Amino acid sequence: MVVIDADLLFMGEGPLDEPVVLHVDRGELTGIEGAARGRLVSMLERCADDRMTNIAEVSVAFNPAGTVCSVPMETESSRGSAHIALGNSIAYGGRVAAVAHLDCVMRDAALELDGAVVMAVRSRIRALRPELAYDISARHSATLADDGPLPGRSHNRGLPQTL
Repeated sequence: MVVIDADLLFMGEGPLDEPVVLHVDRGELTGIEGAARGRLVSMLERCADDRMTNIAEVSVAFNPAGTVCSVPMETESSRGSAHIALGNSIAYGGRVAAVAHLDCVMRDAALELDGAVVMAVRSRIRALRPELAYDISARHSATLADDGPLPGRSHNRGLPQTL
């Protein structure tokens, strides 16, 4: 489950008033909840591409001058935020050529990988543990370089199966 509480970029007017909850399983969007879910559902329907459920990107932001506002690039880069993107992953080294790339932004994000917190908000200071990031990258490097499909994946062979 991913709680999107900042913005659904380019999907409606500005920051969210209420969170949208995304349900994710094995790198695929499986459900959407929340009062503002219509913004995302509408865009996915307009795309009319089954590959748009692909989790294409997971990103954390470190811009100390950024804020969540009506400017998409500033919103997705504001320190402490994070975003996941749905759909096209080609520009990020993936293999899913969906018709669009949709960014969903979280405020004051905490990132946990393999049960360990690697980034969290602590009195407006973010903690990053590079030794964990290196270990995780090394663990997935064979997956990212491998041309074969991951178990349980039909169209995205370049991303780990879980967030």
